Amino acid sequence: MPDRDREFTVRVYSPNGIYHSVVLGINLTVDDLLSALRRRTWMNDSGWLVLRERGKERTLNTHEVPFDIICRRMTEAGYSWNDGLILLNGEHMSFLLKFVCCDPDLSISHRPFTSGLHGHRSQDNEIHLETFDYVDFTGRSLRTIPIVLHQHADQIISLKLTRNPMIDLPLDFLEACTQIRDLRLSNMSMRRIPAGLAAAKQLRRLDLASNYIKLKRLEEGRLHRIPELMSLYLQNNLLKDLPTSFAEFEFLATLNVSNNQLKVIPDVVTKIATLNDLDVSFNALETLPLNIGDLHALERFLCVGNMISEVPNTFCRLKGLEYVDCRRNRIVDLTVVMNLPRLKSLFADHNAIHLLDLSVGLSLTTVDVSHNEITRVIVSLPPFDSASLCLTMLDLSNASLTILGPGVLDKLTTLRVLKLQHNTLSYIPDTLGELAQLEALYCYDNRLIKLPDTIGKLARLKLVDAHNNNLREIPTTIWHCSALTNLNLSSNFVVTFPVPTIIPIQGEPVSSVNGHTVEVPEEYNHDHVILGHLYPPLSFSLEYLFISENKLSDSEGLQNIAFLRALLAINLSYNEIDNLPTGFFRGMPKLREVYLCGNEMPTLPAEDLGRLRGLHTLYLSGNKLTVLPMELSRLNQLVVIDVSNNDLRYNVNNHEFDWNWNYNRSLRYLNLSGNRRLAIRPGGRPAGISWSSHERQHTMNSLSSFVNLRRLRNLGLMDITITGSNLPDENDNRRIRSTASIVGGLGYGISDCLGREHALTMLDLVHEFPGHPNRALFAMFGNIGPPKALPPGISPNRHAKYLHDHFLDFFQNQMDHSHMLEGKHMAVDALRRSFLGLHQAMHNQLFTVMTRKTSAGSANSAPMVNVDPVTARGGCSGLVVYIEGRKLFSANVGTALGVISRKGQPLLVSKKHDPWNPEELRRIRKSEGWISPSGLVNDEVDVSRSFGYYHMLPVIHASPDIYEYDISDVDEFLIMGNRGLWDYVDFQMAVDIASTRNDPALVAQQLRDVAMSYGSIGNIMVMVIRLKDVHDKSIPHRPTLLGSGLEFPPMTHTLRMNHPVTDKNIRRVKSEIAPPTGHVALVFTDIKNSAHLWEVNPGMPAAIQLHNELMRRQLRICGGYESKSQGHMFLCSFPTVMAAVWFCLSMQVHLLYEHWPKEFLECEDGQPIEDSSGNLIARGMSVHMGIHCGAPLCVQNPVTFRMDYLGPVINRAALVSGLARGGQILCSAEVIREIKALVLETVPKTEFSRSQPPKAIDGVKQLGVVIKDIGNQKLEGLEAPEFLSAIYPFGLEGRHNLGPGGPRLTN
Repeated sequence: MPDRDREFTVRVYSPNGIYHSVVLGINLTVDDLLSALRRRTWMNDSGWLVLRERGKERTLNTHEVPFDIICRRMTEAGYSWNDGLILLNGEHMSFLLKFVCCDPDLSISHRPFTSGLHGHRSQDNEIHLETFDYVDFTGRSLRTIPIVLHQHADQIISLKLTRNPMIDLPLDFLEACTQIRDLRLSNMSMRRIPAGLAAAKQLRRLDLASNYIKLKRLEEGRLHRIPELMSLYLQNNLLKDLPTSFAEFEFLATLNVSNNQLKVIPDVVTKIATLNDLDVSFNALETLPLNIGDLHALERFLCVGNMISEVPNTFCRLKGLEYVDCRRNRIVDLTVVMNLPRLKSLFADHNAIHLLDLSVGLSLTTVDVSHNEITRVIVSLPPFDSASLCLTMLDLSNASLTILGPGVLDKLTTLRVLKLQHNTLSYIPDTLGELAQLEALYCYDNRLIKLPDTIGKLARLKLVDAHNNNLREIPTTIWHCSALTNLNLSSNFVVTFPVPTIIPIQGEPVSSVNGHTVEVPEEYNHDHVILGHLYPPLSFSLEYLFISENKLSDSEGLQNIAFLRALLAINLSYNEIDNLPTGFFRGMPKLREVYLCGNEMPTLPAEDLGRLRGLHTLYLSGNKLTVLPMELSRLNQLVVIDVSNNDLRYNVNNHEFDWNWNYNRSLRYLNLSGNRRLAIRPGGRPAGISWSSHERQHTMNSLSSFVNLRRLRNLGLMDITITGSNLPDENDNRRIRSTASIVGGLGYGISDCLGREHALTMLDLVHEFPGHPNRALFAMFGNIGPPKALPPGISPNRHAKYLHDHFLDFFQNQMDHSHMLEGKHMAVDALRRSFLGLHQAMHNQLFTVMTRKTSAGSANSAPMVNVDPVTARGGCSGLVVYIEGRKLFSANVGTALGVISRKGQPLLVSKKHDPWNPEELRRIRKSEGWISPSGLVNDEVDVSRSFGYYHMLPVIHASPDIYEYDISDVDEFLIMGNRGLWDYVDFQMAVDIASTRNDPALVAQQLRDVAMSYGSIGNIMVMVIRLKDVHDKSIPHRPTLLGSGLEFPPMTHTLRMNHPVTDKNIRRVKSEIAPPTGHVALVFTDIKNSAHLWEVNPGMPAAIQLHNELMRRQLRICGGYESKSQGHMFLCSFPTVMAAVWFCLSMQVHLLYEHWPKEFLECEDGQPIEDSSGNLIARGMSVHMGIHCGAPLCVQNPVTFRMDYLGPVINRAALVSGLARGGQILCSAEVIREIKALVLETVPKTEFSRSQPPKAIDGVKQLGVVIKDIGNQKLEGLEAPEFLSAIYPFGLEGRHNLGPGGPRLTN
């Protein structure tokens, strides 16, 4: 906080723009300031002080303190006091606010608008209207009603005075408005209702939103005396209650009191008998009143973002209710709501529903209960003596469903859209085939092993999205889906596309795959007959097939796809394709998009591709291509081609046989990066070859030039050799990358796409600091796509371009002249001030103010908007990472995020600025902003912090969240991405993909490709930085110098994993080790009270899947082998003791913080437990473990082909585990001796110590280990006792004293 004894200099402007700097004590009031001005200036005694900010004005009371106002606004805008002194001194304060001293003798025509801040308009404020029925004076700086409106008051029907500094409306004016129906007075800083407002007897709609109105002032307004008022908007005020006089409204139908301070719905609301639309969202409601059922006329009810836990039974009396939005509450049961007879739409996501009873009313068409912890769904017949339903959309996504009972779908036969994504379903019941009206099925991100065969009965099905499952085959009946246009099966384990049944029109019947005889149907589409054979309907309906990251290989898996003749887009990336079958594309003449990334393809089917004249998008990155065929030059519509990270090495002069970019002048995206053998040198005519006229046209300019690609938006030339080539200049709509992939000693890679609109809206920034080899900066700025209303020809990335061009200089200046530091490291302050300072500077660049100075100093200026209105009201996200040695600093605003891959686990080093975030929501409300039910700030923007959006400052500001992080030896990669990535790929999946590769360019490429295959259609940007380079300088680098002419080694390609993994959750984790033999460590694990939990806890099915997934993931990370698992028990083996200890300790930590179902956390066995110091030591599933080592008999199981372990060693390990309590790890003496020797270093090393892996030892040291000796224990069936000890991760040793009887052990 600033020193309260300091003096403060403030600028006060006159109405004509002249300003005076006044030095005042910071405790002095507005009255003191005005007195000082009167002594120095022209001002008379009747002047007043106005605060202008956010495009509106407010007259200050004489007792207010300007200094306090400045401090409050700086805090709301994200500035610290020192930030303000550095960035907001002098004239820069007008960026936030401006003090204007007004003279009552000056009319509005003599008061030009001078702020030039958040609203921008003409300098001429004269009133010119042709008609007066609908008058819009929004943001015109009006203090009084213009005379011209007085003269035509009787003609006014609608009057908008939003964002004007009026404090009252004249009574005579309101009485003269005999026709007025609509009056809007929002965002006017009003603290009271205009005194004569009740005189507007004909008023139907009144908007008083976003003011400072409290209950007392609302009562004084006497609004109930407006006899015909039908709509009243009071959202975003300071109301804690409503006047009891509201009960006298006779026609009020709409009441919006959202974003206020209501703790209960005022009783008077339930007495407004005519109310049919009520919005009480974003208050502090915990309950609904019992008499809410008295609102018999209510049709719409919104209560989003409260803390309501129960819907009273009296809700059933709302027989006319049609729309309910109760999202983001704590409601457990919605049965009473769903049974309302006229209810059509119910939105109830983000609540606390466990059991969903789809007993619905006859009118209900839409139900959204996503993001609930639903573990079970049942359907009861409606209570109206009829089995007829009309439910068309059901959203059960992001729940905890492990099974969907067969008695559910067959009772929902009217469904058109079914959303089941983000659950843990293993199958969908065959009753899916009963949904004859179904058009869209979303079931991605489950654990589906197969799709039901009955899917072929769905004649209206248009879309199936089943990516990221465990599908191993596609039902043959999919060929019968005659309306299916979109099919996404990416990230599964499909080996082949099913065989279509092609029936000869004449001749012998054919047999289907299952052996049944198939005859020509009596009725069929004659357009489906080709050369006398009837093709299945899917051949002519499917337009988009995304089947990337499966197990398709060459002709065996691809030949059946060739029968899909209507395809517009096909994605076959990351399969096992070495070569495409000859003629594969021949039957797909309509293809527009082809994705073939990440295969092992050395060549392309040149002749087939040359026939795809409508092709405009071609992704070929991550293959083994050495040349591209000349046939690509025939594709005149080709807009995107990505051939990065291949082995291209051809000579550009060989243009007769090899493709050259100059033949495709429509290109907007061209990526050649990562082809380290590709050398681009000036072209010329090879000796002995004569030119034809056609060739001469293309070779007049060098074929090595890129300047002829005038539509180019993005050109990637990283890590290739370029000498003497002409590169186009960068501009607002073009990005050129031609640097090496090493910055500051760190390897990095970048991958992006322009999206469906082919617009450049994301820009990257990479910099290394000369003379400082251990410093580097990585940044990205922009949006996922251009604004929807952007006029043609306008650049969609003005904000991103400005930040890209100016951030480095601003940041370097802050680092070089750091003072008034607040953080431990100057980089923290430099990053924050760079974000804030550039936010200001960009505003000044977008909204230039022409200034004419006078002797006293003036700001007589007219704001000139340098951009179109859409850009002026727009903004962009930003993410900057600065690395200095082992220190990493990350700063972000918006939705661009960074995550670190640390030992296979994601560590977030940024924050998504989502308006739904509770902290952001409180900040927004404190800054006088509000959230609409759709989740938009002020019903306009979907982020809470961002660059730009100046008209919403300080509600939306650019103060970043900053993370300071020490890079450790176990940190692998930093992954940076925009929402085009993170909306489709979760953090764990990103880390898993990174863990399979060492090349950051290939990691970035695959992340982008996965996002595209999952449905991302906007701009995607991914940057990957290899943090291992910070501490491991032995990692080989492959630097590239432009024009160096260096020869580079061949591209290395990641070997395919051959182990038969069929679980999506471990498919990208490193391979399971070979079964250990010889001296091994054995681990038994078991779940506490598992049998009881299966019987009584509905959350157990989801919990067991989380447990099994975590076990198998950690086994691969720690280097273990799963010998067998049975229900709730696992037997695991490890080649070393320390690997086993690392596994057990890490499992106990991960189990503590797993996202368990709420039913599980609410039961006795899963409820959170704290120790005496308040530290969490138990939560969720409790697993006991035992570790013993020795040399068992190793025998392969002839059925499962897994290694079995037999003999005394395995028996002793089982007995040790059996003595452990939940959450405890018991160890034999041999295991403890190894821990003491290598971790605690208190005893000599053993004969096995040398073979212990350093990675496991480091992992145990980082987790910390606490040993609690138990003593000699008699093991059942064994003569000699075993000395046992319990081990715990550091911080969880409090578990040792859990339980009424202490350890469940006997001496």
